Amino acid sequence: MTRKLSLLFRSFLFAALPLFLPQLTSAEDSAFTGPGLFGGINWAGMVGGPSHLDAFSLVIAIINFILGFVSLAAVIVIIIAGIRLIISQGNEEQKNTAQKSILYAVIGLIVVILSRIIVMIVVDIFSR
Repeated sequence: MTRKLSLLFRSFLFAALPLFLPQLTSAEDSAFTGPGLFGGINWAGMVGGPSHLDAFSLVIAIINFILGFVSLAAVIVIIIAGIRLIISQGNEEQKNTAQKSILYAVIGLIVVILSRIIVMIVVDIFSR
């Protein structure tokens, strides 16, 4: 019994050794060498988004979000209509409905692409 306790005690000490040795657990010296919180925020603004928030940037971001959502919805409609077309089993009414759905979704995607182009042109004109 004392042998088991001794083995358990040694195992605990070995497992807890890094907690008692600060030089083994001091990773802050080499882990982070970045510019800090505000430097990271500034860097993120330079990478992907506007560095300032004004009304124009907010409106453009909202429009881009809506256009992205609508394009995702159109792709989902195309997938669902394709599945309906496959499982129509020769039923002309279901086949025609699925084909119309695909056609309307593709037309919607074309409208979204043209809308994105128009938004990019307007942003280019007003940002000069």
